Amino acid sequence: AGSYHVMLVAAKGDQSVYSSGLNNYGQLGVGSEDDSKVLVPVPALNGRGITMVNGGTHHSVALADTGEVYAWGRADYGQLGIGEDGTGAGEFENAPIVVPMPPGVVGKHLTCGENHNLLLTVDNRVYSWGFGQLGQLGHSSEEDELSPREINMAKAKLENLQIMQIEGGGQHSVLLGSATATK
Repeated sequence: AGSYHVMLVAAKGDQSVYSSGLNNYGQLGVGSEDDSKVLVPVPALNGRGITMVNGGTHHSVALADTGEVYAWGRADYGQLGIGEDGTGAGEFENAPIVVPMPPGVVGKHLTCGENHNLLLTVDNRVYSWGFGQLGQLGHSSEEDELSPREINMAKAKLENLQIMQIEGGGQHSVLLGSATATK
């Protein structure tokens, strides 16, 4: 769920995605900015094998069974991970678009903070993007990231951490893991 909207993935059938709530930045993903008091389908994600969805304040993300990431909604802090294009004040996408990831990146778990996202990959790497003013992206800076960027686990002295879960909050992020043997 986002701050002002909810989403779900149907458990049976084609893993269709449904959303409802505030839609002023297209965060419902239905191709318009009309709010909805009932669950409506997100047609652009039909047949994409979506396994999880999550929402921030005014943006949403989805992860497909292929590891591909989709994003939609507000874009002005880099929440959509699409680089500089389309990230001006008030810009948004009202339907899901593919988030360009570096070659070989396959997502396993995806979460949102208020205005940022985290992706855990199948090979235990974490990428973050979006609003970074309070260091919530984990890059030792307070800069926004307009595209997914890998967190340097060695620099954070977490290179021996097997990550079990990631979560984004209002202006923070959490990695939960277990220490592995050092070399």
